[in-house]
Amino acid sequence: MKGALVLIGTSTAGWLAWWACEPLHLMAQYAVSVIASGVSYYYTKKIVERLLGL
Repeated sequence: MKGALVLIGTSTAGWLAWWACEPLHLMAQYAVSVIASGVSYYYTKKIVERLLGL
């Protein structure tokens, strides 16, 4: 359950970052998407552990 929630949060943040940076160059989109996914992984994992105790 924990892994699924972290995957959903990470994927969502990556796609939102990719969409938000659409007017930028392809490499900028990729870089922002990777950074957003990493940050989202960290915080989603903390939230899931705190709220669900998993």
